[in-house]
Amino acid sequence: MELVKASDREFIVAVAQRLLAITSISPQSGGEGELKKSLELKKILNELGYDSYNEYNTTDNTGTIRPNIVLKLGSSSKTLWVICHMDTVPVGDISLWKHEPFKATIEGDRIYGRGSEDNGQSIFTVLLLLKHIKREQMKMNLNVAFVSDEETGNDYGIKYLISKGIFAKDDLIIVPDAGTEGGFIIETAEKSTMQLKFEINGIQGHASMPENSLNAFRVACKFIDLMDFNLHDQFGKTNKLFVPPYSTFEPTKHEQNIENINTIPGRDVFYWDFRILPQYPADEILKSIDGLIEKFSKTS
Repeated sequence: MELVKASDREFIVAVAQRLLAITSISPQSGGEGELKKSLELKKILNELGYDSYNEYNTTDNTGTIRPNIVLKLGSSSKTLWVICHMDTVPVGDISLWKHEPFKATIEGDRIYGRGSEDNGQSIFTVLLLLKHIKREQMKMNLNVAFVSDEETGNDYGIKYLISKGIFAKDDLIIVPDAGTEGGFIIETAEKSTMQLKFEINGIQGHASMPENSLNAFRVACKFIDLMDFNLHDQFGKTNKLFVPPYSTFEPTKHEQNIENINTIPGRDVFYWDFRILPQYPADEILKSIDGLIEKFSKTS
């Protein structure tokens, strides 16, 4: 058993080193997409003896090819799917990294690198499963999908596959996207996701004469603080099925407003990311925000 474990470890490390070295950031986040990673992934599948996969590639609104790889094993009437995604989020501020983001750094039993957890661990373990599985002993079909675009909306990934009708109503689906080291948590539901862009328009001017300007950045700060309080207050119910057990409303990305320090910005653009409990319909959230904007615009 120890020899098998050592061999499995070597396999996981090897595929991690190959895949984590390849960037797969969405064009929406400034990247080149998942094509290069999908090519390496297909090489690994071929090395494992799987060369009969299907490709469901599509092109996004930037003209970038967004690949999706689907492998189907078995001829049973029942099917189990495992879904993994190839894309990752950007690295953010690289100075805050302790390890190189696009290199698999091994420390003890941990692998560090952008995408090592989200969603590398899923891809690595599925490849390990494919290495060991005995097809003649399978009691149901095993289908695996390696998809694009999970981090930025799923339009060119799982939603695209759904539009192609490859899933049946009675299929069982596992998405090993998160968990714990012991593997004792099974996620059975997810919060809904909403991402919003806000633009505040003011009057640009010199920082020494604020009386002649309307500081869009200052107005944005006030609005962010107000919206943060109102959303958490109005939609503050909890559900122990989720971690954390409440809806999250987080201001995240902020676009550059001006290039120099001594100018008051006349335009400020920022973004929010919401993860909403199922008891709150998305339309209800948007209606609340619209009302808040109307009230804020009249009083600020």
